[in-house]
Amino acid sequence: MPFTPLSPLEPPGSAQASAVLRARPRRVLRTGATRRTNVRKDGPMTSDAPREPLDAQLLRDLLRAPVGVLHRVDVRAEVTSTNTVLVAEAREAPHAWPPPSLLVADHQTAGRGRLDRAWQTPPHTALTASLLVAPGTPRETWGWLPLLAGLAAARTLRSMTALDVRTKWPNDLLVPAPDGSDLLGWGPWRKVGGILAEVVDDERVVVGLGVNVDPVADELPVASASSLAAHGASQRREMLIAGMETSFVEVLDLWRERAGDAVAAGLAEEVAALCVTIGTDVRVTAAGGRELRGAAAGLDGDGALVVRTTTGEVERIVSGDVQHLRVIGAE
Repeated sequence: MPFTPLSPLEPPGSAQASAVLRARPRRVLRTGATRRTNVRKDGPMTSDAPREPLDAQLLRDLLRAPVGVLHRVDVRAEVTSTNTVLVAEAREAPHAWPPPSLLVADHQTAGRGRLDRAWQTPPHTALTASLLVAPGTPRETWGWLPLLAGLAAARTLRSMTALDVRTKWPNDLLVPAPDGSDLLGWGPWRKVGGILAEVVDDERVVVGLGVNVDPVADELPVASASSLAAHGASQRREMLIAGMETSFVEVLDLWRERAGDAVAAGLAEEVAALCVTIGTDVRVTAAGGRELRGAAAGLDGDGALVVRTTTGEVERIVSGDVQHLRVIGAE
């Protein structure tokens, strides 16, 4: 279906971000940068492209109040997993992490996705960040958090790269396959990023975001993965992080104003319009290993996926692993 944002937000190419960049000296290749020396065989990325460490001060300038929307921005060269570290530190020292606060890593050594799947990328090539938030809404509405993070990330990527970025329920960011080919379970789409939400306590949640920015084809771990570089759409990681996290906080504010009612906030319709899962035949492995097939009909009021099964029943999927079937004619 065509996508038209219902309530577009200004991406981080705003006047504030531009002013911060103009005030800074031009960046040169710094100590610690890595270079990719082999030539791409399947895309426009140039060989010997510099891969620089994140500019921590720029991120703080863009995101920390009063210019930005966050209370704390902590940038580290390397962690195991930004979600794992932030959840632990927020529990051990809650006053050191006032929501909303952000932990960014230039490189993860043990990145995780849903179902504890590994997520690995070469140094200086990915966007890896986790945001601590206090939803301030009823616990039963928190299922919207990964969906709203996906909406904010997709908005930013669409604006900054002009790519047709979509989502796959509940937590994947997709781009069209560079060669237009179909792949089992994914159809003509490839995963460029993902989201992982983890509860800290009764008031706080960590929402992690990962995006493949600069990995080239032979650095991608699986056939279903892609990157911005594979589309000639690589961007400065600091600006992508600033845009996505700013957009997410603004989306959360709208959602919070309606006590977690994404429908009343006008966000549920936009989430559904971006989600390529809806309207697709799917195979779902739900909690406990139960498997069902049917058509993904839409989203329920709490963000659950509504599936009309092949046996005629209507199922609400709160958590599960989804494969797309109809787009490739699989049985």
